[in-house]
Amino acid sequence: MAGLALLSLPRGVRADAPAGKAMRIGYVELADDPRYADRGALSGIAFTDLGRPYLGSQVALADAQAIGRVVKVEFSMEKAAGKSVADLAQQVSRWLSAEDIHFVLADLPAATLKDLARRLASQPVMLLNVSAPDDSLRAEDCAANVLHTYPSQAMLADALLQYLASKEWTQILVLQGPAPEDAAQVAALERSAKKFRARIV
Repeated sequence: MAGLALLSLPRGVRADAPAGKAMRIGYVELADDPRYADRGALSGIAFTDLGRPYLGSQVALADAQAIGRVVKVEFSMEKAAGKSVADLAQQVSRWLSAEDIHFVLADLPAATLKDLARRLASQPVMLLNVSAPDDSLRAEDCAANVLHTYPSQAMLADALLQYLASKEWTQILVLQGPAPEDAAQVAALERSAKKFRARIV
């Protein structure tokens, strides 16, 4: 889309015109997020983690900067890693007062995101969930200052079951791991299976 926008510029308008205003965005993550810990190998099969989404945010930032040169808005991003929710809340508050940052991408587990949203509820800051799929964040733990760019477990399960149903694969074998998040994923699959008339065996 950035390329299309640049190609459609009227004559005489420079794509490298100086920015008229700044749009700063924050990015926070846990320094020791257990979701990104090395899981090793199971039965000789090594798992390759997709890694943190920060690099993806940099791609999006580059796209925004291309558009920004046209509309005269300078986009930039500040990143911070904290060891606790308190650290992250303090950092976001500093960004708000010192750099006028009101939008913060949050690469955080659901419980941490929930706590951070609670701590920042009285401040004019919007958190964007970029990595937590927990259904609770859109249900009992829904917060007015959190937007979601990452699909929920229910969305992911519905997408998978819809595909399986389209192939008429309605008898589904599910292997469940020992972690709490494994149980949550299976529960989401069970709900989706009922919706698409499939059966988990």
